[in-house]
Amino acid sequence: MNNRIRTISTKQWCEEKNIEIDKKILENNVRGIYGLFINYPDRKKCVYIGKATNIIERLYEHFSSVKWLIVNVLSGEAPEHVIILAEAIQNDYVISAELLEKVEYEYNNYNRGIIELVYIVLQSVVKPGITGFFKIDLHIKCYIYLS
Repeated sequence: MNNRIRTISTKQWCEEKNIEIDKKILENNVRGIYGLFINYPDRKKCVYIGKATNIIERLYEHFSSVKWLIVNVLSGEAPEHVIILAEAIQNDYVISAELLEKVEYEYNNYNRGIIELVYIVLQSVVKPGITGFFKIDLHIKCYIYLS
């Protein structure tokens, strides 16, 4: 199936389901960290944090899986966040996709750019003082500087 056709179809489906996509994400080639949230009447719950070199394309991949799960044609097992989002949509909760941090392109090397995104995700998610993550943090910093 042609990705362009699938993306347009998924875009229309997202509009019909009132899935709110942050206007900053709709810019061309936004690279960075994003979150998927369920907006309950009394609270907002984050169900997924991801990184992508083109966030809007990645979001449409997520929502394609959600759409196919809802209509029972998803091949294979769905990731947990896809199941949670599908249930929320079926219960008429508003889903929002938000840009958590935009990361500018600074490197020509794709792998180095991905390592930079991973490091930013860890900085966003991991709180200082959690000892188990110190070695991971140090290792990634070293890898970025040495790459």
